[in-house]
Amino acid sequence: MTSKRIHSDASGSRRMAWMDWFGLIALGLLMVCSLVLLGQLLNLDMLDNKYLLLLMAGILGGIFTLLAVKLCGPLAAAGLGWLYFALMGLIAVLLGVFGSIFNTYAGLYLPKDNDLLLSMPVPVSSLVAARLSGVYLMGLMYSAVVILPAVIIYWVTVGVTASAVLGGLVLTLLISLAVLVLSCALGWVAAKISQKLRNKSLVVVLASLVFIGLYYFVYFKAQSVLQDLLANAGTYGAQIRSRAYPLYLFGSVGTGSGAAMLAVTAAVAALSLPAMRPR
Repeated sequence: MTSKRIHSDASGSRRMAWMDWFGLIALGLLMVCSLVLLGQLLNLDMLDNKYLLLLMAGILGGIFTLLAVKLCGPLAAAGLGWLYFALMGLIAVLLGVFGSIFNTYAGLYLPKDNDLLLSMPVPVSSLVAARLSGVYLMGLMYSAVVILPAVIIYWVTVGVTASAVLGGLVLTLLISLAVLVLSCALGWVAAKISQKLRNKSLVVVLASLVFIGLYYFVYFKAQSVLQDLLANAGTYGAQIRSRAYPLYLFGSVGTGSGAAMLAVTAAVAALSLPAMRPR
């Protein structure tokens, strides 16, 4: 009877610990969403506002470092380092796209200073390259605060080897490029839609509120999903590897797999060509 009570108390403590972790993540991402929304409403250039950048980097970096510490040990010990990097990598891609998509459609597809810039003796290719560099830096900033702590925690947990270091750096680069491609594609869609709307600020507000609502829906589901994932990591890992092999390759890049690096790099390069083509 006593052992059952102790086991029940331990399970309850673990559930409370998970709720605390996810509560921190929810609060942090809600603050970031609010900051992005505020920047859009006030027409702030996120790349020029160093205090806002430092605040967001500090909040997100701390939160996802804690999440990486929680996930890395159990998954790495089970030989599922690729699953750890797949989870953290997908979070990095989603956050990077959300953080840069508004900047993409406003700065790349619907800039207000196009006429002025085109009247200057500057090649169009240079202007496009400058715009793309801004989009890339914005996406890199958001995705790096997730994937860089994940990579460092993995090195600390598993050990620093040449393959692990190379894999972590390549994964970070590929995620930033994937974010750039997705931001350009979705930014183009957002620009097309906004051209047909009158009150664009209201659309930004509504889109952000919808995102926050969807996020909290996923958040409440993710608590139980991740708990179950860690408890049955081997089973889910085998299923993901057999049914979603590209996701396995994506995560294997972070562990230092040479074949995965080549395959995922080729896939990102193939997706970049049509996405970056002028429209």
